[in-house]
Amino acid sequence: MDTQKVYRHADLTLAGLAEAIGITPHVLSQLLNQYTNQTFNEYLNRLRVQDVQEKLTDSANDRFTIEAIGQEAGFRSRSAFYAAFRKVAGISPTDFRRKRRPVRSDRTNPQ
Repeated sequence: MDTQKVYRHADLTLAGLAEAIGITPHVLSQLLNQYTNQTFNEYLNRLRVQDVQEKLTDSANDRFTIEAIGQEAGFRSRSAFYAAFRKVAGISPTDFRRKRRPVRSDRTNPQ
């Protein structure tokens, strides 16, 4: 999941992933529950939110909207993205971006 970033596919399903790796959806679900203590959707959303967090901390992505970054990570809708982000990170993506950016110091008024 991490190496190939298949979680970025908005249409990824438990059944589709299970088929791709050659196991049944039931076995995949059991493995996820056992090793991550999460459901497939919780696991998927966590990976996507972590991807978004990484991008929001990189100033090279400042030209992109938060929603565009969420879509690229695999979220289908703004509301699903914001809900998942808040659940995983504890704050909104807007607040995360604002808090993670280094504060620019004013050269004429050093602090």
